[in-house]
Amino acid sequence: MTTLDISHLAPVVWRVTVLLAAAASLALVLRGRPAWVRHLLWSAALAGALAIPLLSGALPRWTIPVWADMV
Repeated sequence: MTTLDISHLAPVVWRVTVLLAAAASLALVLRGRPAWVRHLLWSAALAGALAIPLLSGALPRWTIPVWADMV
């Protein structure tokens, strides 16, 4: 029996979270615009959220410096 390695899951979840948070922020800015604009935004965000796990091997890695590493 093999063990499930989910160490690659955290960066994918992080990227999808950042993408959807950016879409939600932009949707708030676009509240006065027509509905088709907001629907297009959410459709693109959801398509991107589905594409990120598939393309995670081709996307560059994000490195975020931690305060303890900078001291």
